[in-house]
Amino acid sequence: MLKKGFGWTAIGDLRRLRMTPHPAFFAGGPPPKVFQRDRCNRPREEVVGLAKVDSSIFIDAPAEQVFRRIAQHDRCNDWLVFVRRAYYPTPQTTGVGTLAHQEGEILGRKMEWDGEVVEWVDNERIVWKATSGQPKRMKMRALNRVRTEGGGARYSLEVHYEMPYSLIGKALDVLWVRRRLKEDLRKSVERLKAVLEGG
Repeated sequence: MLKKGFGWTAIGDLRRLRMTPHPAFFAGGPPPKVFQRDRCNRPREEVVGLAKVDSSIFIDAPAEQVFRRIAQHDRCNDWLVFVRRAYYPTPQTTGVGTLAHQEGEILGRKMEWDGEVVEWVDNERIVWKATSGQPKRMKMRALNRVRTEGGGARYSLEVHYEMPYSLIGKALDVLWVRRRLKEDLRKSVERLKAVLEGG
C-alpha cells in the first residue's frame, strides 16, 4: 500500500509505518495543499504548539571539564551525531557572538548551516541559534546546560524548533521528526559521556 499526502509518504500498513518528508519540505517550495482539522473542527495549527526535544545524562567528570568540552565547537563532530564537520569562520571561539559553520545530516538529509552563540554563562550554559540553511528555516536553537551533580556533572541538551508549513510541518513533527531528533540527542549525550569518561 502506498499513500501520499499531508507532507509525507507512508509505505506499508499501520503496523509497519515508515515516513519520509515530502520533497517540498526540504526544497523550500510550496507545500502540497492539504487542509487538516482536529476532531473538534479546529485547525491543526491551533492545537499543536512549538516543538522541543531534550536529553540529559550524568557524566563522571567535573562540571568545568564538561563545559570546556562542549564549548569546543570545532571538535563537536566526535559526539554530536548530526555534525560531520564544524569550524569557526572568525577568530572568536568563546562568548556571545561566536560563529560556527557546520556540515552534517539532519533528519536524513545532508545539510550545511551556520550558527551563532546568543547566550554564554561560563560553566553553566551555551545557547546556539541557527543563522542559515534549513535549521534557520526551522528556527532551531540548541541549549547546552551543565550543572554539578554528586561527584560529577549533569549535561542537558535541548533543541527548540518550529516546523515550516504550519499544518504539514506540525503533522510531520508529531508523526516522525520529534522521535528522530530525540534519538539523535540521546545518542549524542551518550557519545559525549564516552568521550569525557574514556579520556
